[in-house]
Amino acid sequence: MPPPLLRDLPLRGWVNPAPALLVTKRFLPALFVLTALVGPRQNLQYFRMIFAGLLFCAAGDGFLEFFSSRELFMSGLLSFFAGRVLYGAAFFTAGSPGTHGRVVAALCPLVSGSVFA
Repeated sequence: MPPPLLRDLPLRGWVNPAPALLVTKRFLPALFVLTALVGPRQNLQYFRMIFAGLLFCAAGDGFLEFFSSRELFMSGLLSFFAGRVLYGAAFFTAGSPGTHGRVVAALCPLVSGSVFA
């Protein structure tokens, strides 16, 4: 039986909905990038960082789809990590954090590095 989110889609008779999931998984990142390209841009620096993050995450999706090799899997993880760092940088520049915000932002990579080391 398909997951709850897929129950209303025309996949009901399928024994394995995985091929349909792979097809949608390939097109969703492209739609996110397209939406970013045609949407309004008020802050160009913010747009560039978000757009680069979208591209890295789309690449991560592509790498993880073919995770039969360890190198591609690690490339996917690193692509997602780079995308998340860019998202964080974009959100940080969009706001105007005070001194406390800057200290927390400086400590985040150190804490993350110690967790994953």
